[in-house]
Amino acid sequence: MRYFYPEYVHLQAENVLAHYDTDIYERFGLFGRLNDGMIEDTLNEYLNREEELNERDLLRGKSANVETLNYKLMTDDEGKAFQHLAASYMKSIIPDVFSDKADELMDNFSSIAEYIDGSKILGLIDKAVDAVLRALAIAQSMLYKMETDADGNEITVEDPEIRAIIDRLNSCEILEAKNRIEHFSLLNLIPSGLSISKGRKLYYDPIEKRELRRGTMEPILTDRIEYALMLLYARSTLKSYLDQYANFSEDEEGEENKDGLIYELEYVCAGHDTDEENLSHTVKKIYILRTAVRFMTNMVDARKLATAESLATMLVGFTGLLFLIPIVKTGLIICWSLMEAVTDCKVLLSGKRVALVPYVNADVVQLNYVEHVALLLVSKGTKTMSYRIMDIIEEYSREKMDDMIVAIEGNVSIHTDFKIARAILMIPVPLKGVNDTYDYYSKYYR
Repeated sequence: MRYFYPEYVHLQAENVLAHYDTDIYERFGLFGRLNDGMIEDTLNEYLNREEELNERDLLRGKSANVETLNYKLMTDDEGKAFQHLAASYMKSIIPDVFSDKADELMDNFSSIAEYIDGSKILGLIDKAVDAVLRALAIAQSMLYKMETDADGNEITVEDPEIRAIIDRLNSCEILEAKNRIEHFSLLNLIPSGLSISKGRKLYYDPIEKRELRRGTMEPILTDRIEYALMLLYARSTLKSYLDQYANFSEDEEGEENKDGLIYELEYVCAGHDTDEENLSHTVKKIYILRTAVRFMTNMVDARKLATAESLATMLVGFTGLLFLIPIVKTGLIICWSLMEAVTDCKVLLSGKRVALVPYVNADVVQLNYVEHVALLLVSKGTKTMSYRIMDIIEEYSREKMDDMIVAIEGNVSIHTDFKIARAILMIPVPLKGVNDTYDYYSKYYR
């Protein structure tokens, strides 16, 4: 009895969670039961239900009472409960060796995370712009000079050498480079012939902006491995721009294209209410990321450094402000990086891969558009990413995620009668009662 009955109670506890949302399970691989406030009554009903016994029954609960019932919601612990749930799902479908590589994976991504938001690149561009503008001002002040013509009259003439220098400074396009990042045009990079989804979020109370219900279980601890697993979960379960590639046109925009978000992974990245806003934000971030990668690569390219040094010396050396030379050199490299990043983004949006770090004559990791979005999510943090993924699930299921239970625990006091199959012993067996208390805990489920 002490061996079998805990298993029996565990089975009943799991049956309570068997009332899960089947759509969520089939689409996202998650168990979740809506909190209707009747969980304790439901569990007692299962434990005490009347069923017709047959001779094969080994035991049966005669009387059960649930005590100190606790539960945990998906939104608990600022999204860490959901992170744990998503990580549990991923652990069941990927090799265990991933855990050994997770820390190394996160360390590698953190080395470029400081560039992802663009602030560092924009800071370098600002310095380059200031240097070029200062050089331009000096050049323009020296553009015209006084000369004496054949008749002895003083005339103002333009210095052709200074004019050539001004034209070269203007050709650096550093101001255009700054505007390109700050006011990015997505439509220029979308392959011709494709349209953007007009989908719009149906719920306008995202989880991170509303007051949430709280479960009664103790907080749980998560780690970087589980965070990395949640990144993989987002990538593997959510749809993106590439999943609807070439599906939308002006004449064929159906109801699905307007009602609900199509670009789910982009919503996790951006958090806006429309597909167009989310896609624009995400591609802009990828553009900045590719600019950062290209910039770091160009900064270790001896040939490009020498070319930039020569051009910067020619452009601003005449001013006598030698400290401007390295700044303008950096500006030139940034401009080259921006142009290369535009090419990278066009390739990614066409569904192809580009090298993560494009070193010359070296085998490098090739990433596609979705994998670049996953890189952007590295810096989001547990709360933001968990809540936004839950927003998508809520959008899909039309159920509030702050009411969705993912785990329960508690005590059950039981009085039981049991029968041993007479077909085995061939003799009558008297009924005997056993009083005991068993703990049960339903863990986080796949």
